[in-house]
Amino acid sequence: MESEAKKKKSVMQVIFSRNFLTLFVSYLFACLAFSSVGSEFVTYGTNELGMEAVVVGSIAGMVSMIGLVMRPITAVIVDKFNRKGMLILGYAMLTISSVMLLFTKSATGLYAAQIVRGVAWALQNSAGFIMVGEVVDKDDLGTAMSVYSLAQVIASSFSAVLILGIANSLGFHASFIATAAFTAISLLLTLSLPYKRQKKEGEESFFASLKSIRLSNLFSLECAPILVISFTFQFVSIMMGASWVVKFAKDELSILNAGIFATVANLIMYVTKPLFGRVMDKYGAKWCVYASGVGYALACVVMAKSASMTGLILAAVIYGVLCGGNAMAARTMAMKRMPVDKQAVASSTVGIGNDIGMTVANVMIPVWAGMFGTYRGVYYIMAGISVA
Repeated sequence: MESEAKKKKSVMQVIFSRNFLTLFVSYLFACLAFSSVGSEFVTYGTNELGMEAVVVGSIAGMVSMIGLVMRPITAVIVDKFNRKGMLILGYAMLTISSVMLLFTKSATGLYAAQIVRGVAWALQNSAGFIMVGEVVDKDDLGTAMSVYSLAQVIASSFSAVLILGIANSLGFHASFIATAAFTAISLLLTLSLPYKRQKKEGEESFFASLKSIRLSNLFSLECAPILVISFTFQFVSIMMGASWVVKFAKDELSILNAGIFATVANLIMYVTKPLFGRVMDKYGAKWCVYASGVGYALACVVMAKSASMTGLILAAVIYGVLCGGNAMAARTMAMKRMPVDKQAVASSTVGIGNDIGMTVANVMIPVWAGMFGTYRGVYYIMAGISVA
């Protein structure tokens, strides 16, 4: 009878349970801070600190590179130590990374802040999702995970507009104080959670678990073609992300409020993401890949031809409508391709493609822009990559 009652729990009951709601709001503030720093990082480094775009791009890519390195380590750390403690540590490090940005004026300082930020993000992401699985009933796990992951979409919808508004009005230092305040809220909320880790019987020691990590745990040769898809889409996504859109708009179109691009695209994706989920279930993930390839190509061409905010908004609409399935498509294809006992390595392979795509894109975008003398040429290149 008790099991039946649990199965009948409504979405609202799951969302508004004390532990889950605390974790969700904490993650929402952390995502808001993370997205905000990402939205202004390139502009801050080039316009405020006077660094070369190539240098700032390589520093921006450090977060994804750290994520790639930390992928196997965080899984072991979170599994072997108190998860609440690891989540608190992650949020504390995110707060520290914003404070570091307040006091740095050099490339070395930016690198240090990004390394701390990358480690923090990998740690809290791993700990947070596992804790969600522990604080909700097993029958409600799918609902809980879906709602929890929405925090990233919600945060990225408003972070660019919010943080650029603060930076343009009060300066970049005020914006970094704001992001530090966001993650401090996450930290305080997590501290309030009642939680005690239960140690599993026959659990390996931390160092034994580290030694057991092999390439076969992280990479699947069968999913290599899908890795290429995830790499490509992530590569193009960086050019359509708030950071480089804002840089292009500010430097070449004299538009200061280009953060609206991310807001429009993400609001549309609230609708298109679940619709593409249905398409994947009914017709297959390849149709989401086709739609995303066409969507990225069209959006990039429109961006390349833009002369005003109208062009940016049109590109955002195309991006939001056609690319809503890009994030889910490669992961779904990989998970369906592999048997149940190898789905973790399939997911890891897709993640590796994302991490490498993000790192390489942040380095190559300013290099290509320098070659063409404009970011318009880079958007044309991205359109070609999308079609390929």
